[in-house]
Amino acid sequence: MSISNDTASRAGVEMQPAPLTAAFPPDFLWGAATSAYQIEGATQEEGRAPSVWDHFAAVPGATYQGQTGEIAADHYHRMEQDVALMADLNLNAYRFSLSWPRILPQGDAEIAELLRRALTKQDNKVRVSVSPSCAWFSRLFVNR
Repeated sequence: MSISNDTASRAGVEMQPAPLTAAFPPDFLWGAATSAYQIEGATQEEGRAPSVWDHFAAVPGATYQGQTGEIAADHYHRMEQDVALMADLNLNAYRFSLSWPRILPQGDAEIAELLRRALTKQDNKVRVSVSPSCAWFSRLFVNR
């Protein structure tokens, strides 16, 4: 229940102004985050191998109404529009995951581990600019 200024005045209660919203530091990152399987789609394109999630989603009853990542949000085909929407929202960061079955469809564990270590190290150090208003961040999930 809230008390209006009129009600407070009649009750002899002095109303305090609501605190302003929290101030964020100038370098605060407003962004979006996605997971490759949940957003990418295009599971059958450009040599992408099935992922652990593809196998999981193929099990009857494993997902709600049998949904899969085959189309998902179709970010694979709509990335430019999606990034434009992020810019329209004034986001300045985008954290995304990589689809390793697309990058390493044969699943070479040794190469995958080397890439994971190298990219994780870089991920902690580097922001790659996509446009003047958006930076990309990536997290890795390697199938073993």
